[in-house]
Amino acid sequence: MASKWATHKAPEDAAKRRAVCPVICYTVDRLPPYDEKLYSGARKGMTKLSEVNIPPRDARCWEVPKGHFFRINSIEGPQVGDLNIWNANDLTERFFSGKTRQMHATHVSTGDRLWSTLPSLRPLATITHNTLDWYGYDEDGGGVHDVIGTRCDPYTNHMLKGTDYNFCCHSNLTRALAAYKGIAPAEAELHVHDVLNVFMCTGFTKDTKQYFMKASPVRPGLCTKCVCGANTGAHTTITPGVPGCMCVCLLLLLCFCARGNLYVRMGTGDYIEFFAEVDLLCALSACPGGDCGSSHSDDVTPCYPLLVEVWSPGEGSLDDWAPASRSKYGGKHGIDD
Repeated sequence: MASKWATHKAPEDAAKRRAVCPVICYTVDRLPPYDEKLYSGARKGMTKLSEVNIPPRDARCWEVPKGHFFRINSIEGPQVGDLNIWNANDLTERFFSGKTRQMHATHVSTGDRLWSTLPSLRPLATITHNTLDWYGYDEDGGGVHDVIGTRCDPYTNHMLKGTDYNFCCHSNLTRALAAYKGIAPAEAELHVHDVLNVFMCTGFTKDTKQYFMKASPVRPGLCTKCVCGANTGAHTTITPGVPGCMCVCLLLLLCFCARGNLYVRMGTGDYIEFFAEVDLLCALSACPGGDCGSSHSDDVTPCYPLLVEVWSPGEGSLDDWAPASRSKYGGKHGIDD
């Protein structure tokens, strides 16, 4: 399909030019294959070290030691998140969404790596589990865990809508990094970068090739029984939306309702899991777009928290593992010494 502003008549051989076969830009056969055995072995016997709750329309930072895992969990309702990752010891080395997209695809899943910026160009993290891997690509061309988009930001929002909105993901990540590192927001903002859109379902329209979003298929875990009558042994089925019977879920086997009564947890919600190939500093924003099925950059859409967990690997499971190394490129760039 030609541009709507096209003014030139197609040449006689236009069909022939369009019919040439595409060529994959980057052949990745020389990359080390995903070592499923290694990561699965490390997942056995792993222990949860900490967790961080990401409030709706806000962001938080956390660190992950190399050789550890972290999970991003859906806990109360369908919600997408914008993820930034840095080398914990050098903020200039950070997640490179464009190169990740070139190395893998428009959307990432188990076995894909999140690559760092030049000149390091190495895996910062590897995706080791994705409960939404069943989704694939839908009839609209949409997929989950997007490395196409950037992040919602107040500058674009002001340009398109003429209003200031201070809780876009860009602003949320800026506040979180500034608070965590104890630096000025203006300095922190320079380190905020293009994201992995966790749980976000996106693609390009078939006709105009415009970037689209649709309601995420992510779902939280369900807590279906409440021990509200614990003293009598009776169990009451939870009714979502009923005051006093709302789940404040901790992603444990047990959690509590607003009245302090005990729920019996009946299944874990969707999550995506990463393995830290180097020491990481991460930040996650719970996007103001909620499940991104209608709008974003406003306070209209229902939003929910996300839960991050950091896990240590099984003891002795990584004795033969080594952190990812930086690019071996010589660095001369065609300039003589």
